[in-house]
Amino acid sequence: MNTTTDPITLAQTVQERYRRYLKTMFYFRDKELRASFEDALDGGTLAKEPFLEATPVFASAGTAREIFTRLLDSAPDAGFLRAVQGERALYAHQARAIETAAAERNLIVATGTGSGKTESFLFPILLHLYQEFRQGTLNRPGVRALVLYPMNALANDQRERLGEIARTLAETRSPFRFTFGQYIGETPEDEKDNARNARDFIERGMKGELVLRSEMRETPPHILLTNYSMLEYLLLRPADCKLFDDGRAQFWKFIVLDEAHQYRGARGIEMALLLRRLKQRLREGGRRGAFRCIATSASLVGGDQDAAAVAQFAQDLFDEPFEPRDLIVGETVAVPAAGATKLRAQDYKQLSEWIHRGIVNTEVLSDIGARLGVPYSATQESAELLGAWLERDARTERLRTLATTQPLDVSVLAETLFPELLANESSLALAQLIELALCAQSPTTHAPLLSARYHLFLRALEGAYVVYAPTKRVLLDRQTRVDGSAAFEVALCRECGQHYFVGRIVNGEWQEAVRDPTQDEFGATYLRPLSVEAEASEEDDEADTETSLDIYYLCAQCAKISRAELTCGHTNILRVVKEASHKDQDRADQLPRCGACGYHGAGRDPVREIIYGADGPHAVIATTLAQMLPTERRKVLAFADGRQEAAYFAWYLDDSYADLLQRNLLLKAIQRGGASSQGLALRDVAHSVRN
Repeated sequence: MNTTTDPITLAQTVQERYRRYLKTMFYFRDKELRASFEDALDGGTLAKEPFLEATPVFASAGTAREIFTRLLDSAPDAGFLRAVQGERALYAHQARAIETAAAERNLIVATGTGSGKTESFLFPILLHLYQEFRQGTLNRPGVRALVLYPMNALANDQRERLGEIARTLAETRSPFRFTFGQYIGETPEDEKDNARNARDFIERGMKGELVLRSEMRETPPHILLTNYSMLEYLLLRPADCKLFDDGRAQFWKFIVLDEAHQYRGARGIEMALLLRRLKQRLREGGRRGAFRCIATSASLVGGDQDAAAVAQFAQDLFDEPFEPRDLIVGETVAVPAAGATKLRAQDYKQLSEWIHRGIVNTEVLSDIGARLGVPYSATQESAELLGAWLERDARTERLRTLATTQPLDVSVLAETLFPELLANESSLALAQLIELALCAQSPTTHAPLLSARYHLFLRALEGAYVVYAPTKRVLLDRQTRVDGSAAFEVALCRECGQHYFVGRIVNGEWQEAVRDPTQDEFGATYLRPLSVEAEASEEDDEADTETSLDIYYLCAQCAKISRAELTCGHTNILRVVKEASHKDQDRADQLPRCGACGYHGAGRDPVREIIYGADGPHAVIATTLAQMLPTERRKVLAFADGRQEAAYFAWYLDDSYADLLQRNLLLKAIQRGGASSQGLALRDVAHSVRN
């Protein structure tokens, strides 16, 4: 988040652009309904205020130096300790994971998001590699650890982490080195693989990384990162046999399954069988010792009472022994008391300028330090000095206590922490305080004082409904009756915006359409309401062309429908045209053409309900968030329920931005071309665009 933008303003910007997108996507020809639809979008039901969720304060244990020294019986070299930040205190659950793996036990790391699960399996692996280095066996070819991810985006983050550790080892001239490789669908075959942009992969390769499939086969990396689909291919393809056969499997030890909670039901059965095939292949390839299996998840456990069930789940998944004591959960502690001193909103602004913009106002900083009892020092690390100050700030203590208890509405939190300020001022002050707490480091643990994230919830449109009594208006919630009147689901012509009622006629009543193709009643009927002007036009057309319109009478209150005058006793009666159904039975829920303008859609449904696919809105949201981020932090990570959805969205986003870029170039070319009333020659436009 940009430090000059508070989360409420950010959320409002996202919501406004989201609403603008929906208004552009769905156009009502009827002026009353168009205005009502826009009012409904602006009514505040599409989004909630942002929520802040913070990671609890976890109990600390010894440093990595202390734990590694104890397990190795001697201290590792200085370069290795620097690479793993050996002087930083580990969380208790991280230390327990390292010790459990060292004791030759399988483990399940079930701690929350932001709790350092990565170190819980990465440090045991690095410790094992370091032991092999000392024994002189690390130079023998073979994978030592396999880390399986459900999606490549998560593996990319791990790849960067490993690259940073390997780079530090090289810079400090540590004698210990390791290799790693990410083997996925995008991994180039060799340096000549132009289809997979091998040159780019080689140029972006990090220290210790193997980036080509060919080199991973010849000299398998110590740590192999992949996904379960690629693992399936690796076990099948003859070219990849070198990863498992010819005695190279004898060193294979760790099998890590990240986000293990995703492997349930049929997907869990597939993963369980895949892991069994993998282990059998490794046994045949020379592996004799036990495997070390590690599962991680942020949402697998509800409490200690689930330990036995989770252990059984892991045992069924890996086909390896797990016991309830192998479950590692986070051990939290209360936020330390800060004292009575409370910084002002202006103080947070000054501290923000110091941390983020490098503006050093010695007088102001000295005053803040004096009030908090920690003197300002120009030589002390700014993040640690800030942490020492905020640990003594009562308002920061309140923020950490409240945010780590449960997710909180940001506007409510701002009002709670800054009751003396106006709403817009309090939200900005809260944003500055949160940013400072994220940057600050605890002087004792060197961990961030706060680990938090914002949640913004946007609701999808699942249709629009029109009510005619007592007034004509659009509703966005799915319903059939409102205040005693019928609510009709509507669809819009993509070309002219004519609205239609979508449903079916059953025993003289208008009911919901059946959209399931497996049902015998599959199909939809479209009714086009006639306004006074439209009725006159239709009657003139009927007289001129001698065609017969299928006119029905529809009660806006009880939804009775008939070709004859209704006898339901209600006065709010609509005249509608029942449009011809589609001749293709597979498209029985579509309209062949718009009865108002004749648009036929050129092969696609010319009339659509007010329901949209996910990609358009997601592109709007992703674009807005990216634009609001500072340039150096401009990264958006999008998750989808399936690989197909993720792949399509990536294509959609790239294709959409390519269209936007081309349109922008055309617009600028035309503007610079000095078009007259006679227009601009296409050749001149093309020449300008090319330049």
